[in-house]
Amino acid sequence: MWKVEYTKRFLKDLATLPLEIQTRVEPIVFAELESENPFALGYIEKMTGYIDKYKIRVGDYRIGVAMKGKVDNMDWQDRIIINPEILAGKSVIKGIRLSIEFIVELLAQGWLEADILKNHLGITQEDIKACLSYASNALKTEKVYPLNV
Repeated sequence: MWKVEYTKRFLKDLATLPLEIQTRVEPIVFAELESENPFALGYIEKMTGYIDKYKIRVGDYRIGVAMKGKVDNMDWQDRIIINPEILAGKSVIKGIRLSIEFIVELLAQGWLEADILKNHLGITQEDIKACLSYASNALKTEKVYPLNV
């Protein structure tokens, strides 16, 4: 999996694009680039004169991308805390007081990562990934035993 980091300027510029272009760009930059092999998508072109810089064309727009390399699984323990004094002990993003349950629910309702980042200041893409990693880990460790009645 590839890790994608977004600058504040990119997010600000993305918000100023026409809605039609935003809806074409967001799935590419917030989901598809983080695939196992983003180069297989077919629309990433190497930028002339750079080692790790690429561009993506979306209509008349170009998105510059720096590809640094693959990353392993997210270590959610650095970003998620459980404290009985915060939100009645629910798991939350450290320093933000947004529960993991809330973030996962927004995603389940169809919110895009970009929408969450725009509407909840202080949260980062890594925080959202940590929420999903935490939820995935919770489901992996869940055990259900049949009751003999």
